[in-house]
Amino acid sequence: MHWKIGLIGFGNVGKAFIKLYSEMKDYWLEKYGLSASFYYIITSRGGVIKNESIDIEQLLSAARPTGRLDSFHGWKDGLTFSEAIHQSSINLLVEVSPTAIKNNGEPAATTIATALRSNISVATGNKAPFLFHYRELHELARKNNLLLGIGCTTGAALPSVNFGTYALAGSKITKIEGILNGVCNFILTRMEEKSISFDQALREAQARGIAETDPAYDIDGWDTAAKIIIISNTLIGTNLTLKSIAVEGIRNITPDLILQSRNAQKRIKLTGFTEIAGNIIRAGVSLKEFDSSSTLYNVMGTRKVIIYYTEPAGQFIVEGGASSPAGAAYSLWRDIINWHTQPQTR
Repeated sequence: MHWKIGLIGFGNVGKAFIKLYSEMKDYWLEKYGLSASFYYIITSRGGVIKNESIDIEQLLSAARPTGRLDSFHGWKDGLTFSEAIHQSSINLLVEVSPTAIKNNGEPAATTIATALRSNISVATGNKAPFLFHYRELHELARKNNLLLGIGCTTGAALPSVNFGTYALAGSKITKIEGILNGVCNFILTRMEEKSISFDQALREAQARGIAETDPAYDIDGWDTAAKIIIISNTLIGTNLTLKSIAVEGIRNITPDLILQSRNAQKRIKLTGFTEIAGNIIRAGVSLKEFDSSSTLYNVMGTRKVIIYYTEPAGQFIVEGGASSPAGAAYSLWRDIINWHTQPQTR
């Protein structure tokens, strides 16, 4: 199958998605028989659209000086998906626009639904649509036998959803717990290692490009909450929402609290969790202390980890994967390649 791709979002992840294909296309063609071409790229200001495929090497070169595509041949001011979908025939939409939780997942939710109704598969890193419209979007994909790749929404390259879907098939997941946000884990790590304040650790994270200029989504726990909701709803079948779980962040962590925990030979971590006991579901995001007997104790820096407790298979730990635009881009391609190579899963 040849993938004819439309891309929404040309930030760090969007650029990395194209760049990764440029680097890996020969290997993927030889190993998986996978080939792809790009027909439009939409940004917040407009986009590039062509009847023939876009030369991605020329596109990456044109974007390199400024990060923008205004001068690239085929650029159109104000180009939108609703316009592009009628001008170019694609079979895969890659949606990596910024997450907008305050807008109930819009406009990305409508964009993804429109694509699926138009017999176009979707791979996305946008969490917001699946916090409000997961069942609807999942059903559209299932009904039309289309890819709905959401692995990128739950931890960049960390294969959280993918592992739970394939490796744990047939098992009953009774509990999920993990460190799912690299920004928070980095800040807590630096506060411990350097005995510095929260503000100092945050500024370091921002200087390194780990944290955003406005870090609220990460440090107030909403990113972790979004990930645990998507993982739980996808793998366990819960109906969690941001309103149904308690969410705690790390703003109030002080050096004294870090020191007290260290003196007790423990570490404070921000974790997302879901636990099922009978008909009772507990889920949330909270700060917890762990001693050295816990896997979470040794997860430092930007590293992430998720632990699945299952019946009858037991406990599984999934750790690793790059917390970076390249890692996120890889996870999008991972979903595409799995769908491409495993028809039995559909």
